[in-house]
Amino acid sequence: MESGGTQGRAVFSPDRRYVVVFYEGKTARLWDVVARRRIGQLLTGDAQRNEWSSDSRTFYSLTRRGTLRSWDVEESQEKLQ
Repeated sequence: MESGGTQGRAVFSPDRRYVVVFYEGKTARLWDVVARRRIGQLLTGDAQRNEWSSDSRTFYSLTRRGTLRSWDVEESQEKLQ
């Protein structure tokens, strides 16, 4: 996997198929570990807390300002709030 910047941390999905890797600049990339490909780039802002849904289909990010963002893995896009 190419990085494109300094990596901070990684959060694996419960099924270990996906990983979100956080980079400098308040962005994160979603990877399909099995297929070895990038699915998308998430704009996390100042993410304070990050969690996966139990079925590994949605990734949630909560900012310091209280904004909740969710990313649909199958659709490869941010869900509307």
